Amino acid sequence: MLGRRAFIVLAASCVGSSGRASNAAIRRSTTSALTELVQKNTAKGFSGSILVARGNRLLLHGGFGTVGSRAVRRNDRFWISSIAKQFVSAAVLKLADQGKLKLTDPLSLFLSSPPSDKAGITVLQLLSHTSGFGQGYAGENQPNHDMAVSALLGEPLLTAPGVGFNYSNTNFDLATAIVETVAGIAFASFVRTQLWTPAGLSRTGFSGRETTPRVSPVPGGVPPRLQVEAWGEHGVFSSTVDLFHWYRALAAGQIVSVARVKQLFTPIAKISEGYAGLGWFIGISPAGNQMVFTRGNDDFGPNSLLYAYPDSGVVIVVLTHSGDADEETSWSRRILAEIQSNLNL
Repeated sequence: MLGRRAFIVLAASCVGSSGRASNAAIRRSTTSALTELVQKNTAKGFSGSILVARGNRLLLHGGFGTVGSRAVRRNDRFWISSIAKQFVSAAVLKLADQGKLKLTDPLSLFLSSPPSDKAGITVLQLLSHTSGFGQGYAGENQPNHDMAVSALLGEPLLTAPGVGFNYSNTNFDLATAIVETVAGIAFASFVRTQLWTPAGLSRTGFSGRETTPRVSPVPGGVPPRLQVEAWGEHGVFSSTVDLFHWYRALAAGQIVSVARVKQLFTPIAKISEGYAGLGWFIGISPAGNQMVFTRGNDDFGPNSLLYAYPDSGVVIVVLTHSGDADEETSWSRRILAEIQSNLNL
């Protein structure tokens, strides 16, 4: 016969077990629904890796579809295009944490003889796309730091610095050059040692003759610029699980200080979908939830995204080389929209 104390403990245990079983059933149901959702899109042409998590629990992590005759695997590496920009922001804020620069510092403090109209552009304006530069590609295919800086500073300004938002690769190429000047080492070396290794990233890297073949195939082939090691922040690949771990480590203040994380995600400049932060964007989801996100697209097929919803703890990572789902929507954004709807995000 059970005493009252033993009965209470047993009853509590049963309730706890039932609750855990119920939660597990809900997760299985969610995973099944998400898998079915993605498989329907796979039949229409999508292929790639998707990770969806709530807190520490994975709701979905899988590879879907094929490239040629090869099935995509969940831990495959993909080119991440402009998602790499937020690594530049993290590198800059790491140096700020170390007391080696301030976000209010001007270009003239780091780069020799900038033109007068650009000398006063601040680090913060570069990272928030408010420097006045328009979209430009002068930093691509440059052999070294000095030649890259010379080409970048020759780019025209669309507006005076600080006037408004203009998305521009030039901004982040110049920020990359600042990291190299301040740190005294190549950007890739700084990122590997100061950011990726502390975050435990093992499937993330830069293009090169040895590394490019490790990336998931691209239907039309990889362009020559990504088959060699390049200067700066271009040609980065990663996996869904690496990007998930990266976001979790970053948001927890394990890469840069909590105060710097707040700066990364602070709204600065208005955009059509919310605001630009520092290498990240801040917006409101269709269901009215706050979200922070980064994404990238390239003309030879890669399109990628990482969306996080701080209030619910949900993180969504979609990596693909499948290009566009239709004339207006990339495959990664099509998949994102359907996952958001399914999870009421």
